[in-house]
Amino acid sequence: MGEEEVLMPNIMMWGQNACTLEPIEVDGDEINKLWKHLELKKQHVRQHWREYIHSLMENYRINVGAYSHPDISEVVLVV
Repeated sequence: MGEEEVLMPNIMMWGQNACTLEPIEVDGDEINKLWKHLELKKQHVRQHWREYIHSLMENYRINVGAYSHPDISEVVLVV
């Protein structure tokens, strides 16, 4: 992983990013539109990631119980 890359779920699961962005030449107004679009998409991904983590926690509480101890080598979420 390079210095400028951000650790993302795709990298954790598959070892590589699902898509890469190649540089393109556009004018200033187009850059602003693209930036706003990218920010909205990042917010969308963050929201879905939070919902996914929350559902994992709820599923664990329902299936295992709130007071059980994890087994050795079991994946856990520390809050």
